[in-house]
Amino acid sequence: MKEICRQFNITNVISVETTDIGHINSTSIVSAENGKFVLQRLQKKMDITRLVHNFALYSGTFDSHGWLYPVWIKTCGGEYFYTDECGCSWRMYPFIEGEILNAPLTEEHLFSCGKGLARLHSLLKGIEGEPAAVYPMLHDLAYYYGEYTHIIESGTAGEKRDKELEKMISDNIGVITESMPDEKAVVHGDTKLSNIIFRNGNVVGCLDMDTVMRGSLLEDVADCVRSCCIVNGRFDGDAARRLINGYADGSGLSAESLLGTLPAVFNKICFELGLRYYTDSISTEKRFSEKYPGYRRERAESVLALKWDK
Repeated sequence: MKEICRQFNITNVISVETTDIGHINSTSIVSAENGKFVLQRLQKKMDITRLVHNFALYSGTFDSHGWLYPVWIKTCGGEYFYTDECGCSWRMYPFIEGEILNAPLTEEHLFSCGKGLARLHSLLKGIEGEPAAVYPMLHDLAYYYGEYTHIIESGTAGEKRDKELEKMISDNIGVITESMPDEKAVVHGDTKLSNIIFRNGNVVGCLDMDTVMRGSLLEDVADCVRSCCIVNGRFDGDAARRLINGYADGSGLSAESLLGTLPAVFNKICFELGLRYYTDSISTEKRFSEKYPGYRRERAESVLALKWDK
């Protein structure tokens, strides 16, 4: 791992510590004489040309507004990515200090989170150019349901299936896919709490811009609610309303209008994620990391059960 670090413009690596952060990329924390850094090995299917294109779009806007984000360090060869002998792409950026927060959040943090997300959306609205989706199927329920039905109908499941979860999926797919409001804009795409940078109680930046694309603003908000407002496996409606009030304050939109439309979007986001976890659990091609035996199946069951009822 230290040999990979030496490919980047940092000074004398002291230590490299692998973490379990994230479900897709392999992440390590690097200590060197000139600071602390994040080293990531990207999933092989990721298109680094699209990542570089998007980086050029949002970096200038973020820099001019003082918004924190991963600023990639170039390799000794002047590139943003290093490709090893196995064909894996690696990148590095300075470690960004911030508050480590977990749900349940305080009312102040919830409001600040919503307001910070509104600011991020405002900044993304101002970028010049069209982002290239690295994951064009992101939040495309039809795509993920197609993957699921293919495995079920073809009999290619690699692990034991769960009939109760499959019944939950079949009972809800029709309701979830009913018409929902949809406002397209440039979005972050993965607005979970661990990707939001807090300092002194305020949102000052975000991590993981790999999913930036043109998509649904409401899905971006709903995904943030899912990450911040689930406590002990239960949806906290009061927490969600506090976060939405912050988003409304930062965006100028009506909180009442948002609260009227977001429940259906939230339910769709949860269903989609649960479906992905279950599909992954029976697929021979794994995408989510298995933090412990049965993790994917457990996550599928808990997320599929989440509902935001008006």
